[in-house]
Amino acid sequence: MPENNDRQVCWLKRNAWRFVIAIECAGAGAAVSTAIATMLLESRAMNWAELAFFAAIGVAGGFPAGFVLSGGFGRSGQDGWILATATAFFCPILAGALIGTLIFPGIGTVVGGAISFRTYTFPLSFAVWLACLVLIQLHARQVRPPRITDPTKRQAP
Repeated sequence: MPENNDRQVCWLKRNAWRFVIAIECAGAGAAVSTAIATMLLESRAMNWAELAFFAAIGVAGGFPAGFVLSGGFGRSGQDGWILATATAFFCPILAGALIGTLIFPGIGTVVGGAISFRTYTFPLSFAVWLACLVLIQLHARQVRPPRITDPTKRQAP
C-alpha cells in the first residue's frame, strides 16, 4: 500500500504547475464572466450578489477548463505564444460548456459555450481576456517544468 501512496504524491508533485495554471484560469474566468455580465446587463444596476454569482460561475468553469488545457501554456518562443493564444481561445468556451452542462444538461452545453463566446464580442471582456492571457502565459513560463527529451535523464516514478 505505501507504493500506491508514493505514486499519488509523485503525480501531485509532477502536476503541481497544472493546478497553479488552473487557479489562474479560475481567476480569469471570474474576471471575464463578470465583465460579460456587466456588458449584457448594462441597462440596469447590478448588486454585489449578482456579480458574485457570475464570478462563481467563472471560477467553477475556469478551474477545470484551465486544468485540462494547462498544457498549452508556458511554452517558450513564438510558437509558445501562438499555442497559448489558441488555448486561451478555447478555455472560456470549454468552461461555458462545462457550466452549462452542470446547470442544464443537454442544451446547456451548447448555450453555455455560445454565451462564453461573447468574450470576444464585447470590448471590455476581450480586454480582460487578453490581459489574463498575457499574465497566465508569462507566469506559466516560470512555473512549468522544463521538458526532458532525453530518456536517460528522466527520473523513475
